[in-house]
Amino acid sequence: MVTQNKSDVLKTRITIFLIGSLFVAFLSAVVFIFMIAQQPNTPNAFATSESQQNNSKTAEKWH
Repeated sequence: MVTQNKSDVLKTRITIFLIGSLFVAFLSAVVFIFMIAQQPNTPNAFATSESQQNNSKTAEKWH
């Protein structure tokens, strides 16, 4: 039973490490995409979002 207990502890540690590494990788990817979106040489994302918001506002005015 001692060896089984040690193997269970090792499995839980490996799964916790894998879940933590996946979580950290996901957060780093989100921060990386956010920093790319914040760069001034890519204004198309903000321009399209603003134009879409204005179009939705004008559509609401007409309806």
